[in-house]
Amino acid sequence: MICFICKKGQANANALIRHFKLVHGLCPGKSLKLKCAQRGCSHVYHSFSGLRKHLSKCCAIDRSRIDSGESSSTTNSISLDDVGVLSNQNPPCESALLKTNIVNSCATVVAELKVAGVAETTINYVVGALEEVIGDIHSETQESVKNSLSLEEPIKSVVESQIDQFFEKIQNPFATLNTESKRMRYFSDKWGKIDPVEYVLGTRFATRRNRTTGTFAQTIVKDKFVYIPIIETLQSIYRHPSITDMMARDSQQRPNCLYDIHDGEFFKRHALFSKQRHAVQIQLFLMNLNAQTPLDQNEEYIS
Repeated sequence: MICFICKKGQANANALIRHFKLVHGLCPGKSLKLKCAQRGCSHVYHSFSGLRKHLSKCCAIDRSRIDSGESSSTTNSISLDDVGVLSNQNPPCESALLKTNIVNSCATVVAELKVAGVAETTINYVVGALEEVIGDIHSETQESVKNSLSLEEPIKSVVESQIDQFFEKIQNPFATLNTESKRMRYFSDKWGKIDPVEYVLGTRFATRRNRTTGTFAQTIVKDKFVYIPIIETLQSIYRHPSITDMMARDSQQRPNCLYDIHDGEFFKRHALFSKQRHAVQIQLFLMNLNAQTPLDQNEEYIS
């Protein structure tokens, strides 16, 4: 891997990224521009993760074609069974569950930032920085594992190749959250994000004051209201296993004891709950507000 600044070669993509940070002092940001200096490539990236992914996937193919003639005879004569260090065993099912939990934890951090009202540009910067930190941790771990090997050639090259393949399969948990569209898609699929829907009730004439001229004129105003879908909201709430278990389980009948709502007289005598114990009662409220400005006598109807 060749550095586009000093034209020095590096062993792999991780070493090249480390070279950019330590030698040339490049830092993630809006002004970051990284060029791929490999032969016949002119791609430009604005993040270390994008360049690392490009070098690991695209440029590694050309490198493997060049080295295939030299390493085919050596690699074909050595198998992992002869090495005795790495085995082709299927990863346990707990690893997939752990991977999902890690991504969920990262998504929870991003969701807390959105709830706190943090701007999307700030969230993009934070997620990008965390993605770079995780990538650096993976790179350092990969190099430490390879440096700890006490094997001789050509067995060492085979084992290092397998280690590189293993770390390439490890997905950065923030890679699925580094853009606003990816975050919205993930939140919708995972937690069922419900967006309010705006409806136009109609149009009417209203007196409005022109801020430039100071005169009053009749203008067309659209009466709107925002509706939060009730059915979709309930479906999103009942996706949580704890909520489903709480609403579906039968109450513990205890005489002369108010354990939960099922023990109340209202629940026992209600026409709906007495027949359908797991029914959900929905109460809707409508509020009308007539606001009038004392200066220009404009009336605003808010529902």
